[in-house]
Amino acid sequence: MGKFRVWLRSSGTDCKVRVEGIQNAPLLRERLRAKGISSSEPIQLAGGKQCIFHASYPAHVTEEGMQVYVSQIPEVELMLDPA
Repeated sequence: MGKFRVWLRSSGTDCKVRVEGIQNAPLLRERLRAKGISSSEPIQLAGGKQCIFHASYPAHVTEEGMQVYVSQIPEVELMLDPA
């Protein structure tokens, strides 16, 4: 599997996640779940090339911690632009 782009926009203990390619969302959600981070079902955006979902992370995970974890997933290219 090649790299795909991910954008995060945090808000307290949850964040909006935008994923390039709806087919990439299950992999990302599985990796997040392995770290105790729950997420909603992805919603495909107009044009069908991206999707969004919400992820809720435990209180001990900071916004920076979430960014670091997502950026360490080999298939992910974490983008600086907001979700």
